[in-house]
Amino acid sequence: MYAAFANWVAALLAAVCGAGALMPIAAGTHKAAPRRERVIGFLLVSLALCVIAACALILVGLSEVIEPSL
Repeated sequence: MYAAFANWVAALLAAVCGAGALMPIAAGTHKAAPRRERVIGFLLVSLALCVIAACALILVGLSEVIEPSL
């Protein structure tokens, strides 16, 4: 849930203020103030870490189902 919200907010803020340091294909050469770029960068990096952690938890859970521990 956090990743979906963070992605939406980061994309919305990037569109509003013209930020694009971590989205070079979408933004081209547009750059925003460093503070805004850091906020958007934090949201994008934190959502990526959240998705990686969720995938790891899902894989661990599935491995428990396939090979139950005794």
